[in-house]
Amino acid sequence: MAAVLLVAGTPAPSGGGDTGQRVDIGGGRSLYLHCSGSGSPTVVLLSGPHEASDPWSLTDTAPPVPKAPAVFPGVAAFTRVCTYDRPGTIRYTQPPTLSTRSTPVRGTRALPAMVQDLDRLLTAARVPGPYLLVGHSFGGMLALRYA
Repeated sequence: MAAVLLVAGTPAPSGGGDTGQRVDIGGGRSLYLHCSGSGSPTVVLLSGPHEASDPWSLTDTAPPVPKAPAVFPGVAAFTRVCTYDRPGTIRYTQPPTLSTRSTPVRGTRALPAMVQDLDRLLTAARVPGPYLLVGHSFGGMLALRYA
């Protein structure tokens, strides 16, 4: 499942450039946010169920697929793009590990709570709208619920 949705957001100053940072979303929690590029709309990439933000910056091509930039740097070439690590997601390290860039959360999380995290993150980080939400797999459900 994939979803692409355009959502109005609160316009805010956009510093542009490449930033990776932990953003305080309240309640003693922070989420890792990585943004790059400049322009509008801001593309927000939402990963699958177990994946941190890493896959958006990786390429795994073999002939006959031409070598091309990964999604994240490819989109950053023409507009602002952001992705983030949800708690409990897996980083593409060797060996793969749980992301420690976002504050862990105990137990199973409901979809509304995950969408609330996204809203708090975009607000706290002052990520400018409108947003073009691009969801891979489970990220598509997050995008639809957020919209």
